[in-house]
Amino acid sequence: MVPTDWKLWKSDGTTAGTVMVKDMYTGSTSGTPNAGNPQTFCVMNGKLYFYGVDANGAELWVTDGTTGGTYMIKDIFAGGSSGPTRLTAAGTTLYFRATNGTTNGAELWKTDGTSGGTSMVKDIYSGSGSSNPDQLVLIGSDLYFQANDNVSGAELWKSDGTSSGTVLVKDINTAVNTASTPTNIVSNNTIFLFAANNGSNGVELWKSDGTGAGTVLVKNISPETGIPAIANVTALGNKVVFSANDGINGIELWSTDGTVAGTALIKDINTSTAGASSSPAKLTNFGGNIYFFCYQWYHLWFKRLGTMEDRRNNRRYFYSERYQSGYRWFFTH
Repeated sequence: MVPTDWKLWKSDGTTAGTVMVKDMYTGSTSGTPNAGNPQTFCVMNGKLYFYGVDANGAELWVTDGTTGGTYMIKDIFAGGSSGPTRLTAAGTTLYFRATNGTTNGAELWKTDGTSGGTSMVKDIYSGSGSSNPDQLVLIGSDLYFQANDNVSGAELWKSDGTSSGTVLVKDINTAVNTASTPTNIVSNNTIFLFAANNGSNGVELWKSDGTGAGTVLVKNISPETGIPAIANVTALGNKVVFSANDGINGIELWSTDGTVAGTALIKDINTSTAGASSSPAKLTNFGGNIYFFCYQWYHLWFKRLGTMEDRRNNRRYFYSERYQSGYRWFFTH
């Protein structure tokens, strides 16, 4: 039987220390769909903020780890569910996406953790339509995100937490109400990059200094507009590493310093056939290296599938292998 009653729990890693924090939907039964259902967790100022469901619907909750300290912050959509998502902490302000019902659609909201301090930042898509803020990332003191104002389509926006300070950075795809759909927004404190489609070059690597004039294409990596070129954008030191398809080597690992000359293929990992892809994924910065999962062609026969361990240069690696082809863990620095 699939459970429909979800509770908030916590653990200190021991059996005795694994306990329920609170039954959020008191009086609910197993027949109540998604009762409690805590998810979309975000830490701010020593407290955990999350999406939760009780008799008021899906609203924004907070906990300090105690029963008494776990409660709904505000019933944003009275009589319905505001559905808070994309929770992103910025100092003492938590940004998120929510709807207050028929008045406004899904827009950018903020809270300081109190009911009185919870409000909509700006009605970007004026009226009952939704701007659907997405890809929320704090860079410096500003929040950058993707939003649709029903004029430019889904484009790059930024906010300082005020209505007047919430503005379109640039209409990258200038066709009427056509989106560039900026994704993979990341900064390494030197350069601020993201993937976007200007309608001419396909999905490529862009950079921005937060101004329209300073938001420009870094490099047209793939000459074919139909090839999805950029993904898994991850900061590494003074560079940014990502996966891209240049139309020659397939989807492989690239890096950039934000310049055309400094944007290059790191390694063609899958060389089994021309244009074959290793498809690097799950890029994670750890200890000054980028760890990732990718596909590599093997020319060895292994009697059985299994997991092996290798130690080289005082590093520990885990990988799995199979006959002729398979996925493998790699790292780069």
